[in-house]
Amino acid sequence: MSNSKNSYSKVLSANDIGRTGSHQSGILIPKEKSILSLFPYLDPTEANPSREVTAIATVNEVATAFQLRFVYYNGKLFGRNSRNEYRLTRTAQLFRLLAPNPGDRLVLSKDSELGLCLSLSRNLEEYEHDVPVSNSRKLQSSGLPKGWTMHVVNKGEKND
Repeated sequence: MSNSKNSYSKVLSANDIGRTGSHQSGILIPKEKSILSLFPYLDPTEANPSREVTAIATVNEVATAFQLRFVYYNGKLFGRNSRNEYRLTRTAQLFRLLAPNPGDRLVLSKDSELGLCLSLSRNLEEYEHDVPVSNSRKLQSSGLPKGWTMHVVNKGEKND
């Protein structure tokens, strides 16, 4: 059994949080296998497959469940359009309650009991302040798109 847990953070843009008036919805999810493992499998042989995802976020110190949609827009594979991307949509209610600003980080992780867990790290703080530095290693992988960072949190270590 592993003693570490991966989480990923995404620096939120104005477009991610719906402040640009763009027709695009939600957060672009990289096609990185480790990040995709946070979400249910989507069959790429289907046109635009999607699944509802229950995400748990702490809002005002209360764990709150949100029904989000994980979708693979794959029209390019079917010759329908140029889209070939994963997105996490139906985030309006989540973002209304979290009230993020551009530059804040959305932290995503998977818990064996709770499923997808989300938290917000304000731009004024570094992610390492949310997780004790002694238990967290920040890794910028060349395989992750700009704005995405992987964090490895060691479980079982005492937090000072």
